[in-house]
Amino acid sequence: MEVMMDRLRLDIAVTRLAKLQNLLDLACKEVLINILDGRIKGPQLVTVNLPTMLREHLMRVFEGKVCLPGHQSIEEFDRRYEAFKILLPARKIDLQALMSFCPIDSETRKSMFSKVMELIETKSPKVESLRIDLKRIISRECVLEISLLRDLKNLKKLDMPGCNIHLEDLMFLCREKIPTLQHVQVEIITISLTDFKNEENLLCPNLEVLKLQNVIVGDDTNFIFDFAKLKQLYWKPSTSKKAHLSHILAAPDLETLELFGNSFNWEAIENVSRLVSNGKILCKLVTFKYVGSRPQVPYLHNDDEQYTDFFSAMSKLIKNSMAFIPKLCDVSVFMCFGCMSWNNINEGRRIEDMTPDPSYCNCLTASVCKELKDETIFDFLEALNHRKKLLPRRGEF
Repeated sequence: MEVMMDRLRLDIAVTRLAKLQNLLDLACKEVLINILDGRIKGPQLVTVNLPTMLREHLMRVFEGKVCLPGHQSIEEFDRRYEAFKILLPARKIDLQALMSFCPIDSETRKSMFSKVMELIETKSPKVESLRIDLKRIISRECVLEISLLRDLKNLKKLDMPGCNIHLEDLMFLCREKIPTLQHVQVEIITISLTDFKNEENLLCPNLEVLKLQNVIVGDDTNFIFDFAKLKQLYWKPSTSKKAHLSHILAAPDLETLELFGNSFNWEAIENVSRLVSNGKILCKLVTFKYVGSRPQVPYLHNDDEQYTDFFSAMSKLIKNSMAFIPKLCDVSVFMCFGCMSWNNINEGRRIEDMTPDPSYCNCLTASVCKELKDETIFDFLEALNHRKKLLPRRGEF
C-alpha cells in the first residue's frame, strides 16, 4: 500500500514540477520578447531585482535562439546585443547564438566579437564559464589572436570549438592572461620546434581539464606537456601526423584519459605500456577509454596490415592498464568497423559524437581479435564486461 502511495506522490510531484518548468519557460520567453522589442529596459530589469536563477534561465532562453543561415543582419545583431547587455552579469555565457546573427564577412564578425568581449569584461567580469564557437567568427584556417580574448580573471572554463591556436599562445593564455583556467577545449593546436626549447615555459599550473581535437604536431617533436594539476585529458590527434603520448601522460594527477582515433604512434604506445607496467605513470587513473576504427578483416588491402602493429600496441596498453593501475575501475574500449562511430571517427566529427552505444556496438568480437593476431585481448574485455554486470546499478546499494 505504501509503495502505491509513493508512486502516486511521485506522479503528482512530476506533474507539478513539469507545470512549473513550463510556466518558467513561458515567462522567460515573454520577458525576452519584451526586452528585444525595447519594452523592457536595463534599469527596469535591475529594479525588479530578479532572482539569480530566473536571470540565468533568461540567459539560457536567449542563448537557445540561433539565426537561420542567410538571415544575418547587423540590425538584428545590434538588437540582440542590446538584449544581451541587459542580461549581464552572468556566471555562464555561450556566445554561439548571439554571434550567429552577425553578418558573415570576417571583418564584421571579428569587430563585433571584440565589441562583445569588451562588454563581458566590463559588465560581467566575474564570469566563470565561456563558450565561443569560433567557426562562426573566424575561418577554420585562421589562427586565433588571443588579444581578442579579454582579461577575465575569474574564468575557470573556456570552450572554443573550431579554435586553431598556437601552443605558445595557449600557454600564455593559461599561465598569464587567464591563470584561473581549469578547463580548456580547443580544436587545433599548432606546435613548432621552438615551442620546446624551454620546457619550463610549457607549464600550465591550474588546468584540470583539457580537450584536444585535431592537434597538429610538427618538426618531429614529441607533444611535451607538464600539467601539474591536469586531471582529465580527452585527445583526438590530427590525422596528418602520428602523435606521441608518453610525455603528456606523465601528468601526476591524471584521473581520466580518453583517446580517440588511430593517429597515435604505435611505438610511443608501447613505451607508455612499459611505463604503466613499471608503475611510472597513470598511477591515479580511474577512467580509461579508447575509441578507434579498424579495417575489415580478413584484410582486403596490403595497407591494412600496418594496422596490426597499432592494434598490438594498443592491446598491450589496455592489458597493462587493467592489470597494473591500482585505481583503474572504469575501462571502455571500442575498435569500430562499419558502425556510426566508425563513420564519425573517420569523418573527423566532434569527440562527443565518437563513442558508440555499447548496447549496439559489436565491432570487436573474438574472431576479429583472432584475425588481428591477439586473441587474449577479447578475454580481457570479456572479464571487464562481466565485472560491470556484477556491479550494482545506481540506487541498488
